Amino acid sequence: MTTGSNGISQSSFDDSDEELGVVVGIDGSASSHGALLLAAAEATFRGLTLTLLSTYSLSPWSDTALKAGHGMASESFLRQQSSDELHHAQDKYLSDHKGRIHHVVRFGDPTTVLVELSAHADLLVVGARGRGGFVGRLAGSVAIALPRYSECPVMIVPEHVAADVAVDHQPDFSSPVVVGVDGSERSLSALLLGAESATLRKVPLALVRVLPPVQRLVPWGPGSEHHEALVQQLNTELEGDRAWAVSHYPEVDIRVEGVSEGATVDQLTRHSEYAQVLYLGSKGRGGFAGWLLGSTADGMVQQARGPITVVPHWPDGRLAGRRDFPGGSNLHPAEE
Repeated sequence: MTTGSNGISQSSFDDSDEELGVVVGIDGSASSHGALLLAAAEATFRGLTLTLLSTYSLSPWSDTALKAGHGMASESFLRQQSSDELHHAQDKYLSDHKGRIHHVVRFGDPTTVLVELSAHADLLVVGARGRGGFVGRLAGSVAIALPRYSECPVMIVPEHVAADVAVDHQPDFSSPVVVGVDGSERSLSALLLGAESATLRKVPLALVRVLPPVQRLVPWGPGSEHHEALVQQLNTELEGDRAWAVSHYPEVDIRVEGVSEGATVDQLTRHSEYAQVLYLGSKGRGGFAGWLLGSTADGMVQQARGPITVVPHWPDGRLAGRRDFPGGSNLHPAEE
C-alpha cells in the first residue's frame, strides 16, 4: 500500500481474490470522470473500497507494424499510460474521498474484464459514452453484455449526467431513488437494493410499474373490458411490494407512483428524469426487467436522463416472504 499525492491511502494490484467494492471504469473522458464521482459517492454511502479500473489492448497489427519498421506503442508503455490515467483522475477528483482506493490495470477487452471482476465486486459503475475504452463502447453491445453477465449490480451513467457531475464535482443527492418492479423475483432483488440505497442516502423511495401497450404487440391481448381489472391488479401488486419493502426497511419513506401505461423505454425515461438512481432487475417476465435485455437496453442507454442500476437476481431469504403480502400469489419466480 502507498499514499498518493493527495494523502489518500491506495493500493495497486491485479489479484481479483480481494474484494473490490465499487469498481469504476476510467478512460480519461469526462463521462468516466463523472462516473468516478458517482462511484466514489456509492462507496462512501456503503462503506466500501473504491476500485479504479483501466484496461488496454494492443492492435492486432502491432507485430506486423513493428516488423515493417513502424513505431508502435509497447505493452509496457500502454500499461503505464493506463496507470497514469488512474492517478490523474484520483488526484483531480478524489481529494476529499476518505475511503480506501485500489487501482487495477488489466490487459484485455473492457467488457470481459468487467464481467470477470464482477464476481469480486459489489457494484460496477460505467459512463454511457466516452472517447474509447469502457464508455465509448457502451452505446452498443457492452450495455447489454454487462447487465446480462455481471454477477453484481451495474450502474450506467448517461453522458450528460456524467459530464455535469465532472464539471460541478458534486452529484445531486436530494432526489428520490426509484425502483421499477414487474411482478418477478428479479425485480424484488432490485427493490431490496433500492430500499437499502434510499436508507443510506436518507431520501424517499418510489415504486413504479409499466403496463406496455399489449394490444399493439399481440392479437390476443386483453380487451378493453379487462383493462381496468388488469390495472387494478397491478396496483394491488404494487401496494403489496410497498408493504413488503416497508417490513424490511421501515425507516424509509416508500411511495407508490402507480402504473405507467405506454412504451417501456418511454416510461422508464420519464421516471429516470427525477430519479437519483433508477433500479431495475436484470431479467423478468415483462415490463421493465424482462425487456431490458433486448432492444430496451439500447434505448435506455441512449435515452435515460439519470443513472440506472441493473441488478441481477441472487438468492435472498426475504424474497419468499413477498407471498405473504397482497398480490404475492402472482409472484413470478426467477428462472436461472
